[in-house]
Parts: sequence; C-alpha cells; structure tokens
Amino acid sequence: MKDLESKEEDVKTELLDYEVPYSMRKRRKTVLENWLTNVKEMKNQGEQLEQKVKQRRFYDYLQLQYAVDKVTEDVKELTQLGAFPEGLILVAHGSQGLPLPTTGLVGPNLLFSELTIGLWTL
Repeated sequence: MKDLESKEEDVKTELLDYEVPYSMRKRRKTVLENWLTNVKEMKNQGEQLEQKVKQRRFYDYLQLQYAVDKVTEDVKELTQLGAFPEGLILVAHGSQGLPLPTTGLVGPNLLFSELTIGLWTL
C-alpha cells in the first residue's frame, strides 16, 4: 500500500508541474483520472480491511487471508498501471493561431486565376 501511495503522490506532483504553466492547452488523460479514482477506492478498501482486523470481525482465517490477498493483488496491479508510458497529459490542439501550409495552384485553376488577374489589371 505504501508503494501505491508514493506512486500516487509522484503522479500528482508531476501533474502540477505539467498543468500549471500550460493549463490552457493541456488536460489530464481520462486513463489518469480513472487510475486516481481507483487508487482512492483501493485506499478505502485497505482502511476498511484494517478496521475489520482491529475489531476482530473475521471469524475465519481463510476469509481474512482471501481478503488480504485480493487487496494485495489489486494494489500491485494498480501500482503497475501507474507507470503511464504514454504520459499523463493530453495536449489539446485548439486554435493556436498557427498557419496551415497550403499548396500552390496547379493545372487549369492556375490558368484561370492568371487570366482573371490579367483581366482585372487591364
């Protein structure tokens, strides 16, 4: 659980570094939002399991072992999913005012436009 919590803190810190200077053009990926939600739920499940153990609400050792194993596996899986090899931020390519490259006129359109310009200059 400590590895997952430290990974969560690292991701949140990295998000702050990305989002603050470029908040207009960048936003969090949906995968990241889902991961953060799952981490929060997993932390709640871990705390609930810990409370049950403290209150001795498990009457069967096998039931306790199954619950601990399931939470442990889920935590390991979430920690591995937290690598985000494709990055944390999605760059929104809105209107940035960049010119779009265009091709010159070729063929019959070029001849027509030259004739039109020539007629207007006469």
